[in-house]
Amino acid sequence: MVSDGFIVHLKSKNCSLKTITAYTGALRCFMKWLEDTTGSPFDPASVTPLDVADYRRYLLNGNRKPATVNLHLDALSSFFSWAASSGVVSSDPTKGIKRVPEQRGAPRWLTRQELGTLMRAVQKYGIPRDRALLAILLHTGLRVSEAVSL
Repeated sequence: MVSDGFIVHLKSKNCSLKTITAYTGALRCFMKWLEDTTGSPFDPASVTPLDVADYRRYLLNGNRKPATVNLHLDALSSFFSWAASSGVVSSDPTKGIKRVPEQRGAPRWLTRQELGTLMRAVQKYGIPRDRALLAILLHTGLRVSEAVSL
C-alpha cells in the first residue's frame, strides 16, 4: 500500500510515534472521505487541489477545531510532498491550500472560589514571603516567572 512507504518516510525523518499515528490517521480519514465522495477507490494520482479544498471545507463544516483541520492539512501536505518526490503523483495537490487561522485563547484566571482556596492555604501554611508573593501576583498581574525574577 502507498501509505506504507509514507510511514517509512516519516520514520526516516525521525517523526515521533504520536506524529506518525496522527498523520496516518488523518490520511486514512481523507482516503475514506474521498472514496465515499467519489465512489471509487483511493488513487493518489487522481487527487486534485479541488478535492483537498473540499476536504478542508468538509472538516470545517463538521465543526472541527482549526488545530484539527490544520493537522489533517499538514498530514496531507506531507503525504503528497513525499508522493511527488517518490514519483507516485506528478504534482502536489495540497499546494496553495491555506491552513485555517488559529486564535490563541486568553489565559484562564482563577475563579473566586479557587482564589479563596489559594489565599486560605497561603495564610494557613505559608510564611510571610509566600503571603507577600501572592499579594504581588494578585495586585500587579505579573506572571510567575516575572515575580520570581523580581
